[in-house]
Amino acid sequence: MKNIPTEEEYMKAEERMEEIIKSNLVTNNTPSNDQLFQELDKVSDIVKAYEEIHFPIEESIIKYRDYRGTVEFSKADGCYFGQVLDIGKSLISYEGSTLEEMEIDFRDAIDEHINDLAEEKSLHEVAEGAAKKRNGKVI
Repeated sequence: MKNIPTEEEYMKAEERMEEIIKSNLVTNNTPSNDQLFQELDKVSDIVKAYEEIHFPIEESIIKYRDYRGTVEFSKADGCYFGQVLDIGKSLISYEGSTLEEMEIDFRDAIDEHINDLAEEKSLHEVAEGAAKKRNGKVI
């Protein structure tokens, strides 16, 4: 059985994971025997183990404003990510180094999508009004 990391170990591992990722020295093409790749693998395991206990995901689905999104973890990239479900042909994705960051990005993406829809509707209404005026039919 694995040891459950302490909060201090989690915080250190999360900080180190971010340092490694931001350095761009580990990519999808980095060999698995690379020392930095192995360190990233180790610290991401610590972060994952801690978050599975302290921030469990009951389903691999998150919800916000009647929208649903997936929750996945990339061990190679050391981050959580997902995409919004049931929105037709649109693709809205989000990510974060922690579950909390990913959920914030998810909510921001939904808010932006809703604002874009409202703007498109408003522009469509303006265009319809202009077309009616051009045809001499003001209703």
